[in-house]
Amino acid sequence: MVQVAQREAFGGPISSSALVGFEAILDTMNQGLVVFDDQLIILACNERAAGLLDVPRELLMTGAGFDAIIWHAAQRGDYGPGDLEQLVEKYIAIASSREAYCFERQRPDGTVLEITGNPLPGGGFVTTYTDITEHKQTEVALSESERRVAQQMELLDTTLKSMDEGVMVCDNELRILFCNDKVRELFELPQDVATVGSPFSSYLHFCAENGMLGRGDTAELVRDKEVSIAQTQRIRLTRTMPAGKVLEIRRNPMSDGGFVMTFSDITKHRRIQADLAESQRRYQDFAQASGDWVWEMDAELRFRYFSPNVQKVTGLAPEWHYGKTREDLLGDGYDQQIWADHLQTLQDCEPFRDFVYRRVGPGAEPQWLSSSGSPVFAADGRFLGYRGVGSDVTAQKEAEIALREAKENAETAANLARAATSHRAALLEELSATHAELETAHSHLEQELNQARDMQEALLPGPKYVQNVENAFDLRIASHFAPSSLLGGDYWGMIPIDDDRLGLTIADFSGHGVNAAMNTFRLHTLLRQFGPDPDDAALYLQRLNAALGPLLPTGQFATMLCGIINTASDIFEYAPAAAPTPLVYLPGEKKLIAGENAGIPLGVVSEPNYQTLEIPFPPGAVLFLYSDALIESPDRDGVMLGEEGLAKQVTAHLQSESPETLTQSIVDTFNESTDGPPPDDLTVLSFWRQE
Repeated sequence: MVQVAQREAFGGPISSSALVGFEAILDTMNQGLVVFDDQLIILACNERAAGLLDVPRELLMTGAGFDAIIWHAAQRGDYGPGDLEQLVEKYIAIASSREAYCFERQRPDGTVLEITGNPLPGGGFVTTYTDITEHKQTEVALSESERRVAQQMELLDTTLKSMDEGVMVCDNELRILFCNDKVRELFELPQDVATVGSPFSSYLHFCAENGMLGRGDTAELVRDKEVSIAQTQRIRLTRTMPAGKVLEIRRNPMSDGGFVMTFSDITKHRRIQADLAESQRRYQDFAQASGDWVWEMDAELRFRYFSPNVQKVTGLAPEWHYGKTREDLLGDGYDQQIWADHLQTLQDCEPFRDFVYRRVGPGAEPQWLSSSGSPVFAADGRFLGYRGVGSDVTAQKEAEIALREAKENAETAANLARAATSHRAALLEELSATHAELETAHSHLEQELNQARDMQEALLPGPKYVQNVENAFDLRIASHFAPSSLLGGDYWGMIPIDDDRLGLTIADFSGHGVNAAMNTFRLHTLLRQFGPDPDDAALYLQRLNAALGPLLPTGQFATMLCGIINTASDIFEYAPAAAPTPLVYLPGEKKLIAGENAGIPLGVVSEPNYQTLEIPFPPGAVLFLYSDALIESPDRDGVMLGEEGLAKQVTAHLQSESPETLTQSIVDTFNESTDGPPPDDLTVLSFWRQE
């Protein structure tokens, strides 16, 4: 409640009704108000002043002195550091000067007050206190907003000037608003052409006069181009400059009727494409088709699935096998030792490759079959069964037996020749001829296999092509390809999609040798037919599956990863078809990110559903891809490296060594831990983005 003293400062005594009205007016004010007489004694004070000053109420009672208020505020620190008496004297002197004043003071709690003092005609003065905290905060926020806008404008200007692309901006009246130095560099523009504020036609005149718009009258060429621009909202075209430089030109409209044009030098990209076409060599397809089939076992090692091709080979329908174990299918006359070892492998839930056995049973003549399988585990580690592939190797096995028998016969003949003196010369001559024929056949076979291997290796990116890709995308690429025999079923490739995106493929066909190598040629042919512009990795895989499935003999399949390195968005997007997990190491976070190995192999079903996934791939990061031989080949102790072991090896290397040596280091470690050549084809790739 306002207290008002009837003093001469108000012009004499105040009536009761006038006093009540005056007090009501003061209490409704948004400002704090204190009235002092000529002795600096309080005559009036409203409640708002008490709230803003935050002093004990008795210090603002009628009759209280100005000095008590000042002492309290100084002791609380409202006036900052210093001698209290000097601070009090300073503000008492200001109040006693009978001069108007106005200043701002920020209280320790952050509240900002505007304090205004005005002298009264009869002596004394009136002081008002206004809370301007919100106003000051608004001023600060506005100043910060203006600073950020200026900073962003400076950043935008710097970015446009430093871009590798040329940028030109025009308004709706075809006047040039912006043109960076890259445009001048690409077109070799003089300084007086394409200046800010000049008409767009000046740029067109220069292009026409220098043969960049084709042949014809300069004025007509410029006019036709202006009409085309007015009628076309969005364009994307390629133009070859007179000196041979190739530019990609894009035009995109703005909402105000103007447009933005960008100019990209794609000469290097076109050269890479030309090098790729030039590097392709003639190759021949293999006519022979295989008869592989796919099978599955449950956790109790009972067959639950066979693909239909098994009936063509064995004469037994897939359903005949369901519910049966390996032991149930043994039949008579089997090698007990070989089967004992294999059955123990199944009990131990270990992978196996190319287990060859002789089948004697219902449905067909005795056959030699080969089987490979991998154990399947749930996320919690539970064993779920096996998945594998089988093939008929009767022809190969009988050829081996025939060759062995031929060698045995040759040895027998040699022994008989030595024993039978009378026929020694004739038998030796016959044996020599037989041996020469075998040597010749072996030499021809080895020569043909070496030629086939050279053809297969020619499908992979060569050193010159790799170097061009490295330069175009600021990458360091290291690769290792080692088939388990002369021919293999692994394949990898890469092809630029545009200036920012590099397409990658890595595939592993079932089995190895001639049949698997044949499928790599089929895949390479399809990749060349589809071209280098997949918009979505998952859709690209679906197209490959639809085209590759009819070409594969029944039961054959391939695991594959189709990916895109995007240097503009710093992302590696990929779609897996049961391929091993891709790994990306982020040096800034010292963290290894493992992708997913979802999807089913190509060639298993006609309409699979693949998904596109993403992993961050910023500058400095390392992408690591590999075939399953790296993690599924047992070492000397029979232990597989596995995905977790590989992740530890990759992380340990990149935390202490250069990424350039990652691929060779992983391969060296693999070779040191295994005996002889790998049991399966081995492919290891690393892509290191330069910072």
